[in-house]
Amino acid sequence: MAARITAYAVALIVGLTLIAGLIVGAQRDDDGPVDLIVINGRVYTPDGDGTMAEAVAVQGNKILRVGTTREVQRMRRPQTVVVDAKGGAVMPGFNDASLNFLSAGLTLSEIDLRGAETVAEIERTVRAWALQHPDREWIIGRGWSVDAFDGLLPTKQLLDAVVADRPAYLISEDGQTGWANTHALRAAGIARRSANPAHGVIVKDARSGEPTGVLTQAAMTLVSAVLPKPTRDDKKAAIRAAMTDAHRRGVTSVQSVVDSPAELELYDELRRAQDLGIRIYATLAAPPDVGGSDLDILAPLKVQYGDDPLFKAGAVRVAISMDGVTESHTMNVETLNRVVGELDRRGWQVTIHASGEGAGEAARDAIAYAARTNPVPARDRRHRIEQSWLHGMMIRSGDVVTLGSEGPARAGDPLLGIFVAVNGHSPETEPLITAPAPGERLTLRQAIDAYTRNAAWLSFDEHRKGTLERDMLADLVVLTRDIFALPSARMAEAEVAVTIFDGKVVYQRATETN
Repeated sequence: MAARITAYAVALIVGLTLIAGLIVGAQRDDDGPVDLIVINGRVYTPDGDGTMAEAVAVQGNKILRVGTTREVQRMRRPQTVVVDAKGGAVMPGFNDASLNFLSAGLTLSEIDLRGAETVAEIERTVRAWALQHPDREWIIGRGWSVDAFDGLLPTKQLLDAVVADRPAYLISEDGQTGWANTHALRAAGIARRSANPAHGVIVKDARSGEPTGVLTQAAMTLVSAVLPKPTRDDKKAAIRAAMTDAHRRGVTSVQSVVDSPAELELYDELRRAQDLGIRIYATLAAPPDVGGSDLDILAPLKVQYGDDPLFKAGAVRVAISMDGVTESHTMNVETLNRVVGELDRRGWQVTIHASGEGAGEAARDAIAYAARTNPVPARDRRHRIEQSWLHGMMIRSGDVVTLGSEGPARAGDPLLGIFVAVNGHSPETEPLITAPAPGERLTLRQAIDAYTRNAAWLSFDEHRKGTLERDMLADLVVLTRDIFALPSARMAEAEVAVTIFDGKVVYQRATETN
């Protein structure tokens, strides 16, 4: 009898051990294999209570676990890539919610005049670039500021002295003014008798009537129309360059204006070739006289590029100006109401670029009109109102605030945008004497959410990106410093150390090692 009891006891122990082993094995199978881990960080979690984690485990292209370094270290396998955050902040990959990604890429092969504070600096930069690129048919650049000219406007004679052998054309920092030399004016057919286009000015000398070389708003299209047109290969190279630059800044998603169906096809071609290393939500640019036939043409595009996590189209961008600072794609209030109402009826998200005092109110009225007129769409109404802010664009959708760079007019640098949102000025300038209007300054967490969680919501992607939690896409940025512990005035000390896109390291500072 005793022997039988002993046998039963042994069998029970063996059985329990086997069951425990199966449970542990199942847990391990659920947790692995782990392809990448980030450890020793200050991980920004989405709980809303300010709780910070230390580590993230990634399986494939999704987040598997967020927890302590000890917990995540135990999941490490021989093949696991290890990113040591070294105490730096770890956040979702940044999402630039307002830019033209292709144009931003094209400008990377042009002269960058941002930061040139004097006429002499501009001259040196342009002259050096022209000497280094003798094969370029045109000398093209961007980023000069009127402040470098002591409040005056530049002249064609000044640019002629720097570039005398070919056309030169430089766009201002805000993208609203062009500066051309004599060769460029001739190429565009701009002379003394040239009339101003609608919504633009050819600045002329008060005495002679000759063009000075400065063109504002729509007048800039006179020169842009004769600029060398990039080839399809040029555009692909520009997109790749823009992706590399975005990764350097911690950007893993963008919401980009797309000027034509052909540009959509270009992005989709890169996606199919597995050569698209950034998530793109395309916003189609609408002409000012958009009508029903134009919307009929747009309709298939939303279906064709519907809900791919890498590339999709779902918004149409229109523009309105109320103070004379007008774009070529600008409509009046009556047209705005009609177009927004029709786009809403067809299920499109509408982005309204509102310039000037009164334009924001007109945009809100148009959205309210659509809501009164049309039934509730299958998905939420997340119409957006874009307005220029301290750095780039502030985008509002109801109470949700999102930020974007407005590239290529400004560099797509979310860390700079976060600094400005929190401090009210850039790191290089003195604090503003008068703070932004009430409610315009953001807390650090609000600014980070504007570039991550809120931006994902704005593109109907909150179910798969924008926060660091299990089963979300593994797009992360690791900073060199703990931005949450730094005083706001020193936030610029934090830089991007590592960018992870789709579960893979796509950027790493040279001084950082795994």
